[in-house]
Amino acid sequence: MAIKGKSSSQKFVLKIPTDGGELKVEADKLADALTKLLDGLGDFVVTLGKIEKEYPNLIEGLRKVSGNPSLLQRFTESLRPDVLQLFLIILFRLMRISPDLDKLTDLPAEKKVALGTEIKNISESLRKLEEKLRDN
Repeated sequence: MAIKGKSSSQKFVLKIPTDGGELKVEADKLADALTKLLDGLGDFVVTLGKIEKEYPNLIEGLRKVSGNPSLLQRFTESLRPDVLQLFLIILFRLMRISPDLDKLTDLPAEKKVALGTEIKNISESLRKLEEKLRDN
């Protein structure tokens, strides 16, 4: 990685060797991108920690339910048909994106944006499910 600055009024350009050829990026743009990435990652980790503090065994429980259809069946048997329908739609949408989550860093940028949008849409559906479960 080389840094090149031409004069005090020009920006520093980093030259980074990649498999696809040399990448030239202005240092301030790289700092901005890394800041956004770390802000998002930090928000995710804080959220994960807060959830684990509030629900200490939630992640383990979700793994057990996803690996044991009879536990899922017991849960779904108690739901109203409209709530069950929304729950199943969310479950199938999560199953559909699961393979992409496993290879997230390998996805092209467009696919990452689409995946992020789908995750936010699923989150909105979960909010609706939460309201229906509260009313159940």
